[in-house]
Amino acid sequence: MLSENQLVEESTFMTMEVPAIREHYYFVQEHCQQTMAKLKENGVVTGADWIEYLARTYSDKLAIQTVHKPIDTQPVITYEKMNQMANQLAYYLINGEIDNLKYYNVKNSGLSNHIMTQGDVVCLLMENNENFIPTWGGLNKLGLTIACINTYLTPDRMKHAIELSGAKSIFLSRKMLPLFEKARNEEQEFEISIRKASIRDFKVFIVEDIIKYENCNTLENPNSTIYRGDITGEDALLYIYTSGTTGKSKCARFSNRRFIGAGVTWSVQMDLVKDDKYYIALPLYHGNGGVVAVSAIMLVGGTAVLREKFSASNFLNDIRTFGCTATIYIGELWRYLYNTPEKEDDAQNPLRVAAGNGLRKDIWNRVMKRFGIKKIVEHYGQTEMLSAHPMINSYNKVGSCGFIPFDLWTNQKKEVLLTYDFETDSVKRDPVTGFCEIAGPGVAGEDVTRISELYKAYNNHEDNLKKVYRDVFEKGDMWYRSGDLLKFDNDGFFYFVDRLGESYRWKGENVSTGEVSEAITKALDKHNIGLKEANVYGIEIPHCEGRAGMARLLIENSSEELDTKFLLTELKKHLPHYAIPIFLRISKVESEKTSTFKFIKNQYQAEAYHPDKVGQDQILMLDVSTKDSYIPITEEIVKQLSSGNVRL
Repeated sequence: MLSENQLVEESTFMTMEVPAIREHYYFVQEHCQQTMAKLKENGVVTGADWIEYLARTYSDKLAIQTVHKPIDTQPVITYEKMNQMANQLAYYLINGEIDNLKYYNVKNSGLSNHIMTQGDVVCLLMENNENFIPTWGGLNKLGLTIACINTYLTPDRMKHAIELSGAKSIFLSRKMLPLFEKARNEEQEFEISIRKASIRDFKVFIVEDIIKYENCNTLENPNSTIYRGDITGEDALLYIYTSGTTGKSKCARFSNRRFIGAGVTWSVQMDLVKDDKYYIALPLYHGNGGVVAVSAIMLVGGTAVLREKFSASNFLNDIRTFGCTATIYIGELWRYLYNTPEKEDDAQNPLRVAAGNGLRKDIWNRVMKRFGIKKIVEHYGQTEMLSAHPMINSYNKVGSCGFIPFDLWTNQKKEVLLTYDFETDSVKRDPVTGFCEIAGPGVAGEDVTRISELYKAYNNHEDNLKKVYRDVFEKGDMWYRSGDLLKFDNDGFFYFVDRLGESYRWKGENVSTGEVSEAITKALDKHNIGLKEANVYGIEIPHCEGRAGMARLLIENSSEELDTKFLLTELKKHLPHYAIPIFLRISKVESEKTSTFKFIKNQYQAEAYHPDKVGQDQILMLDVSTKDSYIPITEEIVKQLSSGNVRL
């Protein structure tokens, strides 16, 4: 291992001075605008146009590989073959019939015996494999929006996500069929007000029965005017699910224009070229893997190398075997990698650049040095945010999530940081005027963006209303609220501070506190435990990414024995593993609340799991050895947590 005095805590990789960074920033903005204009001139408006453009431009270049088959036995999927695979699926829907129903019908034809038409939504449930991109490409050739379903959801959450999409059909891999059937047979019912379709009525298509890459005859691209002529760049290409800031998962709309723009932006920020191979071990149904990585590497004609699930032990072997020069990350990925036993040749690999978000300041340079990475491209953004977000740090500024020239940021009023009142859990407003104030350098504030009309972040109107602040600086103005606290310095570098409100991030995923609270309440009600309140929040743990879940429980008869084995069993049925609380805090007094009866959480977050700070409350921690019950926390456990000796 590297000794502490060998570790450079201030970046030695950042070689550009601020004036040069400013110049580069404006160059990148101009380059991106010009590239987008050229793509539009070439007819690239939708994701399908993009795939057809790639086939014309990079016809015989290798587009997709997977690490799960030896290189010499893999199908050779070039950009032309990827487009032909997409065409196979599109024509299957155009020409096919089942149960006297047309799979696909041209919009406004006057016929009613069809399953889908342009503008409709269909679901895609598939692991990372060679069919994922051609599948959504073929669907989008017919003007369809693709709802990308998380393959690791519990049955009830999967059912909720699928029904929320508004789709009536689902395309899935054969591997995912048992998961879908389990969700379809789930008896739990969801709120009628948000359910848009019934999963029991879905038409199911197994992609391997449709796409045959070994027998891919040349097919003309379906007529874009006929089959997607009504689709614009602002229409949704993908629905990518996020927990948002409250409640269950939401369908975040990812437009065609934003997908194409992401490729333009990230390819230049990462300095990608046609000979690059991009290692993608993050799921393609999420924004980082399926949009940032895919759109960027394919725009330059490089190769996407897919792994179904990230593996720290296989990471460097994959990178070397397939000659990968770029990769996509979330912060937790680097923590897992850094905790693997160090080898002398860790830096001897072709990896040149890595992009993503959440790389912590304390290991930033250690990661670059140990794994021989020349460039880190860290960014701030959300799946549901407006357009392609410009907040990117491609200058190796340790800990920063983005750069915008200081004078440009402070002189514009399209996007600002609003000062935040943690006592009331809301943005600060002047008691006389009622207007907000802008946070200056070094002051944490919520990132907001001005909008002229209600922004369709989600496919649900009520969810969109919750993302808006009104009367911020003048009567009638509207601002899209991110729910995230950022701060910036005098040079124009931005830093992520925290996530506000009703969610926190753990294991690379957003956890909805409302959903966890609901699951706990249902479980204890089933066991006849008199639960009066469940205040759920995330707490920081030394040496861990994100925040671990803690539930402060007020039980009517606190002397009653809490069966934590039963509780965990019930929670595992309804929550993904990352959402199950690591800590329970059993209390005899109510949680403090705001005047609007919202839980005040910052005080409890600061007290965390420390016995000397929680008074008479009892702290329980998930038994990490068995993971089937909670055990009382001790001073020894606290010491182990502080030293990083407990694997969470």
